[in-house]
Amino acid sequence: MLGLRALGWKDSFTQELEQISLKQENKIGRIVSKYQNIYKIYTEDGEVLGQLAERRSYNYQMPVVGDWVLVSLVDDNQAMIERILTRQSSLSNNILGNTLEEQILVVNIDTLFIIVSLAQELNLRNIQRQITLAWESGCTPVIILSQADLCNNAALKKSEVELISLGTPVHLISIERKEGVEELKQYLKFGQTYALIGAVGVGKSTLSNYLVTQKGELNQQRETINSEMIILKDGGVVIELNCMEEAELLAGEGASRDNFEDIEELAKGCYFSDCRHEVEPNCAIKEAIEEGMLDEQRLKNYRKLQKEREYLELSKKHSPKELEKSKWKQIIKGKERTKEKVK
Repeated sequence: MLGLRALGWKDSFTQELEQISLKQENKIGRIVSKYQNIYKIYTEDGEVLGQLAERRSYNYQMPVVGDWVLVSLVDDNQAMIERILTRQSSLSNNILGNTLEEQILVVNIDTLFIIVSLAQELNLRNIQRQITLAWESGCTPVIILSQADLCNNAALKKSEVELISLGTPVHLISIERKEGVEELKQYLKFGQTYALIGAVGVGKSTLSNYLVTQKGELNQQRETINSEMIILKDGGVVIELNCMEEAELLAGEGASRDNFEDIEELAKGCYFSDCRHEVEPNCAIKEAIEEGMLDEQRLKNYRKLQKEREYLELSKKHSPKELEKSKWKQIIKGKERTKEKVK
């Protein structure tokens, strides 16, 4: 069984515990995953399932993947979470508004791998935002330019990124050709915690699988959850963030617009100024897909991000009941448009 150090335990946590009156039944553990109100927690004695020890208020800090917690064992497999130790770093969506708060994605990260695909158009401003995000979150950024085999001028692209990287390491890789991946081994150290962020289709899961292959995986069966912690046999953990378009959400609303400039430009040619590119006639976006000018998966990614943003904006002004009513209005509006004859 791996010790706490292998799971990412730091001296600062030890110092914090010295200021706390521990109970005999208290154990230290790290949150690996979450299923609604149930948390999978790794301790020195093995894996347990935990719940909050008491009812928390809405504004109370809730456990997330990566948290170090104090638990009291109920039996060999179940525990109650009594305390969250101070977070050393915190990666979050900063959601603005009166009713919505910061959404913490993952915590206690040492190194943040920012994955950018060279098969897509580079957005240097977005990369800069994510570098800043990493430093502000308390972790060290590393930029990985993936899918280099799909780019004819990969070296030039790397140079462009290095110019705006503020000294952040930039690595050019192709896992398909096994190029550049050996350079990443220098980051795989005992007791370190790594998180991977990147837009859909950048090769995030492929890289995660590679990192696991290099060190070996302790928990062989993975969970399909928002954030997944993979514990390595030799010590250290890898967290792959599977949140919807987390890279764009983390970078802010402006970044989402920058990343989909091609779609925004095409949308200007739609018959309806507020076209949702779904059932409306004379939709320039759908025509571009049919003509092979736009990848359909890219539109799906754009829709997902836009719906998330729309919901967040509406949630600041309307109750859940009003939101449901608004949703049905949009559905009816879309059906009416399919019947409308466009001249």
